[in-house]
Amino acid sequence: MPVRSLLFIVLNLLPCILFAQWAQITSAPGVYYRDIMNSNGELYVSSAGSGVYKSTDNGGTWLPINNGLTSQQALDTYQTVNISGILFVATTDGIYKSTDDGGIWVKKSNGITIGPGALYAFTESIFEYNGVLFTGAWNGIYFSTNGAESWDQTNIMGEGVLAKNFTEHDGILFAARESINSPIGYKSFDGGFTWQDLTGLSFFNTITFLSEPGYLWAGIVGGVWLSTDDGITWEDRSNGLSSDPYSSSILRVNGTLVTSLKFGGSGVYSSTDDGLNWMDITNGLPFLASIDKLILYNEKIIAATSEGLWEKDLSEIPVELVSFNAEYTGSTVRIIWLTATETNNRGFEIQRKVSNPQNSIATQWKKIGFVEGAGTVTEQRSYTFTDMNISAGVYEYRLKQIDLNGTYAYSNEIDVDVKAPADYSLEQNYPNPFNPSTQINYSIPLAQKVILKVFDILGNEVATLVNQNQSAGNYSVEFSAEGGSASGENASKLTSGVYFYSLQASGMNGSKFSSVRKMILLK
Repeated sequence: MPVRSLLFIVLNLLPCILFAQWAQITSAPGVYYRDIMNSNGELYVSSAGSGVYKSTDNGGTWLPINNGLTSQQALDTYQTVNISGILFVATTDGIYKSTDDGGIWVKKSNGITIGPGALYAFTESIFEYNGVLFTGAWNGIYFSTNGAESWDQTNIMGEGVLAKNFTEHDGILFAARESINSPIGYKSFDGGFTWQDLTGLSFFNTITFLSEPGYLWAGIVGGVWLSTDDGITWEDRSNGLSSDPYSSSILRVNGTLVTSLKFGGSGVYSSTDDGLNWMDITNGLPFLASIDKLILYNEKIIAATSEGLWEKDLSEIPVELVSFNAEYTGSTVRIIWLTATETNNRGFEIQRKVSNPQNSIATQWKKIGFVEGAGTVTEQRSYTFTDMNISAGVYEYRLKQIDLNGTYAYSNEIDVDVKAPADYSLEQNYPNPFNPSTQINYSIPLAQKVILKVFDILGNEVATLVNQNQSAGNYSVEFSAEGGSASGENASKLTSGVYFYSLQASGMNGSKFSSVRKMILLK
């Protein structure tokens, strides 16, 4: 078929993993969780005001372990860690320690002072490095060399320090400072005994870190940033994240980066190109005031949030999508996508939405087709779908991948801007000669009443292919000598010979167009 105005559209092209839907862990109390920890298969969560909970059966049941946390401030917990079988929890009231797996807690905050400007210690973190414990309190960073029996203050002191999410990267310690104050964070070159201000992130304060070989990721008040020189310089890797992106937790899942956002930008996003592009994988989560921590546990991502615990099952990740793009050719948009692996993949529902960027009005997503998946395969598979007879406009396309058990997830979206034809045209049919069917393409630059008919060599009408109002655009119609798309009783009785097809278009503005072409049927 001859091709007019071939335009390749490859927008928002990024590989992505389509994750299963989020679901709430209803066995856990629906309270505000600030942290979740996996210790040798046992889960511990730190809550805001309800103390510490523990699960020994993969999250099936949860037991409060708060004996010794006797005040409301002690029950206001931030982070729990297990160091060589000893539990430590950071609370508003200070650091508590348990040597019997949470059976009883004993306060161990000797040396951690209160104030200025605070009524309590507000220890928001607990971290161990080379046998030394660290905590970020209201008025400074403290360390303990004797298992929290006593604490000494480092050179970092003042109001509202609250260092958190300590991370070691290439022998350098980093600590976040989620605050509106300066500095934006801290770093230490001597194992945490002295600290320097973290720089390079402009005015954005840090919330969390992820250390990988050669890469240091920072979740900040402003998205996700990357340093490849041990935190000296930073690069913004936030493209695709929602507005107001407070990146609160970052982890790597099967090669894919995943980050949680809290406050106004609430949600969870994934990236398979190291943060150059992000895809929203919030599907199933409500809007949450805060998502504070993500962990990977038993083929699941578990999120500690302001409204309980939520999970996304990785064992049901059905598809690793390598590419997703579109080709706009004449009157059709051809959707093309490639998968690297598939697990229990029933198939792909293709959805389309019409956009109007001038007034920001858009239609709802509409199913326009379905393509069967390959089930479970480990090799690459390619797929295509053709959206026929598209009129001028801006369209968005996405895939709804559906698993065999009904679980579904959406791909990223791609935009296609279909331009109105500049002029009328009636193309030569293809193939020509034909048997038994051929394709007829035509273009109209304005909304028109369109009539497309087929005549034999004597001028007798044998088929009416189009007789309706149509929007400006490129169109393709099939004509079959055996009936097919043609209307008219003679269509199925055609014999070999010469035929003519005629296009007539008339607009409300008085515009008219007429064109006739010849085609040959060979039986």
